[in-house]
Amino acid sequence: MHTSIRGVQRSAESVFPISGRFGGKPGKGSELSWNGEPISFNRKLDLKPGDTLRMVVPGGGGFGNPLERDPERVLGDVRAGLLSEDAARSDYGVVLSQDGHMDIEATDVARKAIQRKHDVLKSDSLG
Repeated sequence: MHTSIRGVQRSAESVFPISGRFGGKPGKGSELSWNGEPISFNRKLDLKPGDTLRMVVPGGGGFGNPLERDPERVLGDVRAGLLSEDAARSDYGVVLSQDGHMDIEATDVARKAIQRKHDVLKSDSLG
């Protein structure tokens, strides 16, 4: 009976993520973790029973300004498990209450704060 598996994962790490379009954010790069710890690509692994290997492949860039997305649709994505609550808050400015409903006032504040930060970064890069 085999008690381990050996493999080699070869993949270029995404240094230049795919650009977003029409205000969309760039896609995420590749990630590889072993038992919850990030590891580099292109290495040999000796996996044993109970080990966890997690590989995230690069995704495409976003389409359109995430702050213009209907907050109810963002909430629907969270409920469907397509988006974490953290990503809803940080990427779309949608804040959920502890009972899982959208906090409309906090969402308005978060979206304005993200927009201000974006405006400052944009003006700094121009000047």
